[in-house]
Amino acid sequence: FDIDRANNIVSFPLGNAAWAEYLESEIETAKKQGFDVVGKGFTIVVKKNGRILRRATGQPQWGGFIETMEVMDGSKFGMPG
Repeated sequence: FDIDRANNIVSFPLGNAAWAEYLESEIETAKKQGFDVVGKGFTIVVKKNGRILRRATGQPQWGGFIETMEVMDGSKFGMPG
């Protein structure tokens, strides 16, 4: 796992108001599902089409998360990443 590789992938969200609005409903959904959003935090994985792939409590399992991204990266197969 090379943490520096993420520098080219991860970015900060633009438009704080839009993200606050988006996350408001996600936080409510997570709380209804029993997540301790304030105490443990939560991770949401959003697909390219904007739909939620999964929610998890706490930080993501970075190793598995990056591996999944590498498998989904079509550039290895001549497709746009």
